[in-house]
Amino acid sequence: MLKVASVALAMTLSGAFPGPVWGGVQRLFASHELLRLTLEAPLGEVVRDAADDRLDEPERSGILRVGSRAIPIQLSAFGKSRLRVCELPPLKLTVKPSAVADTVFEGEETLRLVTHCGADDGSDRFVLLEYLVYRMYGLLTEPALKVRLAEIEYRDTARGPRGRSALAFFVEDINRAAARHGLEWLTIERQALDDLVRSEVSLFALFQFMIGNTDWSVLRGPAGERCCHNVAVLGDSEGGSRDLLPFDFDSAGMVNAPYAVPAVRLGLLKVTQRRYRGFCSNTEFLPESVARFRALEPQIEDLLSDASLPHPRARAVARKYLGQFFKIISDPKKLDKKIRRRCRGGG
Repeated sequence: MLKVASVALAMTLSGAFPGPVWGGVQRLFASHELLRLTLEAPLGEVVRDAADDRLDEPERSGILRVGSRAIPIQLSAFGKSRLRVCELPPLKLTVKPSAVADTVFEGEETLRLVTHCGADDGSDRFVLLEYLVYRMYGLLTEPALKVRLAEIEYRDTARGPRGRSALAFFVEDINRAAARHGLEWLTIERQALDDLVRSEVSLFALFQFMIGNTDWSVLRGPAGERCCHNVAVLGDSEGGSRDLLPFDFDSAGMVNAPYAVPAVRLGLLKVTQRRYRGFCSNTEFLPESVARFRALEPQIEDLLSDASLPHPRARAVARKYLGQFFKIISDPKKLDKKIRRRCRGGG
């Protein structure tokens, strides 16, 4: 993986860029400026369609408004755990390239939108926290999925004109992220630990420990599904070492979503409990990984302290949670007890 800090490039919604920009990043993800959008669609029907197992990726028509532009879209719900419990699960939006020309979405065809889950007005704080997790991983390493925060007014056309505004964020397509690095999203069922760069697995595992996430696997996915669990495996045609691209952080303790459940098999009683799941064969790289995180601590703190972001209380709780992590890695005894001794054998 390439060790680079994320770069924020200035842009406007009026379409200042002629196409793909720095590093192949599309203009949608070339800025961290908040997008303000309106989504008009029969949202209740979209959710009901997704819950009907008889339907194969059903789509409904809608409109995405960007300023004065009204963009025709097709949309459907996706996801597993959130589809079962959320008032509005994540959405897949499909647009025609010609319809998004000269907008922030130019160059896009399929958009993945992570939405609020609960019905209360403050439930989008969990969206914000998950968005910040993606941003943190982008600070740490590459490849990493790009994200863009948005405030969206949802208007359910089947219920009337009254809408509800909430935070959401767009996530870069995995195949696009792979292509930015000259790689492909591999279709494999499992892999050996030796297929991966051990120092990178160490960094990856420590990141998951930092955010309090145990809902992942870098070796295999659920039966019959592409490897791995909440991790895409990227590689090239030369058969060299592989890269890990994590996603879906809503089960992390830092996010602490109300529907998230602890990993009982690991003896955890709540999702905010941390459990290190790195491999013992990689512990020689632990000092290097710890140094990387300690160097990034000020940038992570700045990200969570950004006064332009909403939900200051939720961000303050997240800062305190991450503060516990930095205390652990700064104390040799705690580092040994909480991390080094907790490593997993095998692979």
